[in-house]
Amino acid sequence: MLQAIREKAQGWIAYAIVGFISIPFALWGVNQYFDGGGELNVISINDRDVTQREFRQAYSDQRRNLQQLMGENYRPELIDEDRVREQVIDNLVENELLITSADNRGFRISDAQVAEVIQSESSFQRDGRFERTLFEQYLRSQGESADSFGYRLKSIMLRNQMQGGIAGSDFVTPKALSRLENLRSQKREIEYVVVPKDHFAEGKPADSEIAAYYEENKPRFLTPEQVRVEYLELKLADIAATMTPDETALRQRYEEQKTRFGTPEDRQVAHILVTVDDETNEEQAKAKAESLRKRILGGERFEDLAKKESQDPGSADQGGDLGFIGHGIVDAELEKAAYAMGLSDVSEPVRSAFGYHILVVNAVKPGSIKSFETVKEQLKKEMQREMAESQFFEQAEQLATAAYENPETLTVAAERLAIKVAQSDWFSREGGEGIARNPRVIAAAFSDDVLNRKNNSEPLELSAEHYVVVRILEHQPSRQQTLDEVRDQIISSMSVEMAKQRARDMGRALAQQLKDGARLVELAAAEGLELKKPAPVSRTDGEIPAELRGLVFQLAAPDAGTVSVGGVSLGNGDYAVVALTGVATDVANESETAAALKDAVLQARGQSAVRATIESMRAKAKIRVNRENF
Repeated sequence: MLQAIREKAQGWIAYAIVGFISIPFALWGVNQYFDGGGELNVISINDRDVTQREFRQAYSDQRRNLQQLMGENYRPELIDEDRVREQVIDNLVENELLITSADNRGFRISDAQVAEVIQSESSFQRDGRFERTLFEQYLRSQGESADSFGYRLKSIMLRNQMQGGIAGSDFVTPKALSRLENLRSQKREIEYVVVPKDHFAEGKPADSEIAAYYEENKPRFLTPEQVRVEYLELKLADIAATMTPDETALRQRYEEQKTRFGTPEDRQVAHILVTVDDETNEEQAKAKAESLRKRILGGERFEDLAKKESQDPGSADQGGDLGFIGHGIVDAELEKAAYAMGLSDVSEPVRSAFGYHILVVNAVKPGSIKSFETVKEQLKKEMQREMAESQFFEQAEQLATAAYENPETLTVAAERLAIKVAQSDWFSREGGEGIARNPRVIAAAFSDDVLNRKNNSEPLELSAEHYVVVRILEHQPSRQQTLDEVRDQIISSMSVEMAKQRARDMGRALAQQLKDGARLVELAAAEGLELKKPAPVSRTDGEIPAELRGLVFQLAAPDAGTVSVGGVSLGNGDYAVVALTGVATDVANESETAAALKDAVLQARGQSAVRATIESMRAKAKIRVNRENF
C-alpha cells in the first residue's frame, strides 16, 4: 500500500525502499513513535541507530512482499533467509543515507502534502471521497497506527524528493540527443526472400539414422516419474457457505456498526501555522497566533494572512487550505477544534507538535448512512466467515490429528470431518492440473515420507484458508522408452531438422550468389520464391520477423550502387536472405519523438546518478552491522 501511495505522491524515480526515520510530523501528532530507549541496535549509520524492532518490522515487510509476489507458489523453505536479511540491511542503510542527505540539503515535505496523498489514495475512498473507516481497516490489517503510517509515508516522500533532486540535475546535450535520435529514427531499405523449410518436408531419415539418433538422445526419451494422489481438502469458504446467520443477528450487527456504512462529515479546513522552534518560544508563538486571529476578526482576509504569515510551506501558497479532512486524518487536537467550529468561524490558537494553528472551516460535506438492506449481503458474508472461522481451525486440528494417527489411510479423517476423498490425475515433478499445480502439493507427493514410506502428508497450508492432506494412490517410475515406442517421434523430429538444414543450406547459397553480384529478384524467380520489398524498416517495425529486423540493423550501410547481404534462421525454421539497399533518417517524426527520447535518456541517467550518489554516500558513511542482535 505504501508503495502504491508513494508512486502517486511523487513523479520522480520510484524505488521500493520502505524506511524508518526521525522527521517532525505536526499534523499527525507524532507520539514518539520510535521510542528506542533500551533497545538493541542492529545497524549504526553515522549517528543514526536502527533498532532491533525497526529491523524486524522491515524484515517482516520484506517477507510479506515476497509472499504476495509469489502467491500460491510461495514456499518458505525455498526462501534464502540470509539473502533476504542482507537486502533488508541494504535497504535500511540506503534509505537512511538518502533521508539524512535530504534533511541536510533542506528538502521538506509538508504535513498537508502527506494528508493530501492519503486522502487521494483510491483504496481509502468510497464513491470518490476519502473514507475514514477504509483507512482504519487498512491500518488494523497491518497492525499499524495512523501516526506510524503517516510517519513512514512522509519519510518515503522525503526520500523520493531527494532522489528527484539528484535525478533532475542530470542533462543531455543537444548534440548527443540528436545523434541518438538519428540512430533511433533511422530506417533501412531492404528486399528479401524467405526459404521455407516446408519445401523440404518430404525427406525421411534412414533406419540407421533413426537408430543412431535414438542412441545419441536416449535421455530425451525417458518418461517422467509420475504419481496420482488422493487428498482431503479443507476450505474456510466451503464451511462459511453452510452458515446461516439469522435476521436478528444481522440487524444487531448493523446497529452496532452503523458508522462503518456511513460517509462521515468532512470539513474543508484552512490553517495558519506559527511554529515553536529555537527562534520562537512557546509564549511568542502563541502571542503571534492570537495577534493573527485578531487581525482576521478585524477584517483582514484569512487567505491573504496565511500566504504571508503561515510557516507551513506546503499550504501557505494555497492560503492555508488543507482540503477536506475526515476523522483520524490530522492531529487529534486540530480535528477536535475543527469539528467543534461553525462554518467560517475562526478558532482560538490550537497547539500541535509543531506550534500554534489558527483554523477556519470553509465548507462542510454532511455524512450519510447506508440502509440495512443495502449492506445486508455484506454483513451476511462477514458473519458467515466469522461463524466458520472457529470451526475451520478446529477441523484443521482434527485433520492433522487424524491424518497423523492413521498414516496409512485418509478414510478416518474423511469420516471424522464429513468430507470426501478426492483423486488427482497423473502428474510429474513439473506439476499437473488442479491441485497438482501447487508447488507444495508437488513437493509433498514426491517426498520420501509420502512417496516411499506411503504415509499421509502433514496438512499443507496452500493459503491461510485452505489446507490439504495428500497420500500416494499410484506411482509410475521414470523408464527408458524403446526405439519402437519413439520411432514416429524421432522421424518427425529428424524430418523437421533435415528440412531446416536444407532451408539453411539453400539460403546461404543464395546469399553467397548475392555477394558475388547476382540480383535477388532474379534468384527469387529462379527458385520460385517470393521477393518482398517492404516500406523502409525501423528498429521497432513489426511488419517483418524480429530475427530479420535485428540482422538488418547489424549490416553495414552499403556504398552507392552496392548492397549489404545477410541471412538468418527464423524462429519457425525458415531461412531469410536479405539485401540492404539503402539507409535513411526519418525526419518526419523527429519532433514528436525527441521529447519522449529526452525523457527516457534523462530517466536512465537519473537512475544512474541516484545509484552513484548512494554508492558515494555509502563509501563515506560509518556503517556498522551488529549481526548478533538480529
